[in-house]
Amino acid sequence: MKLVLKKIFWGSAFVVSLFFVVIYFQRYLAARQWHKAHKLACSGKYQEAGNIYSNIYPKLKWNGRFLSYYGNILLQNKKYGDAINLFEKAKFTYPDPYMFENLGVAYLSVKIPQPTPDIKSGCSTLKKGDCINRAIYCWMLSSDMQPWRLTPKYYLADLFHQLGDTSNAMKYARLVVNTPMKKWTERGKEFKLKSQKMLVALGQKCDDPRLIVFDINDKETWNEGKW
Repeated sequence: MKLVLKKIFWGSAFVVSLFFVVIYFQRYLAARQWHKAHKLACSGKYQEAGNIYSNIYPKLKWNGRFLSYYGNILLQNKKYGDAINLFEKAKFTYPDPYMFENLGVAYLSVKIPQPTPDIKSGCSTLKKGDCINRAIYCWMLSSDMQPWRLTPKYYLADLFHQLGDTSNAMKYARLVVNTPMKKWTERGKEFKLKSQKMLVALGQKCDDPRLIVFDINDKETWNEGKW
């Protein structure tokens, strides 16, 4: 009897171990494909990258970082509803400021309703006004998570300007102009100059776009300026 029980025990242990070995091997192969898809995306081949992401999605859908990366590919391929669905899942395990920034872009870009052949849209039941409010929330959250980043602040300034909310448009345009860049980029310079023009158009005198780079040793660059 003991011999039979031992055989059952070790047999069950072998089956369970084999099961997990197979799962982890499949995830390893999927991770290699993910790396390949990421390289394709970095070279601008978003459609090819999207095909690979779609194939390995069932194996890595538990990984928040994977969902965020896949969402970025869908965003580039203009599948905004699918991107929203993945970003909304990713935010619970991978709350990245860049992901929230892209989620805001997806909410603002989505058409209501939008057909989504691959993944059920996370925005299918929302009205356009709801998506605008969610975009604002995502960009505010991204800006709070990384106060030195200009991109979400500029997005907010531009959106509020389009919505006719002069007060908030000026608020975020000032932040873009006054917040020092962590590192020099042409995009950052563009955001600052556009925000400067926006402030002038809104009646705010602004002669200095403050094109300076953040210096951790200089406390004067820590603040957001005075307006």
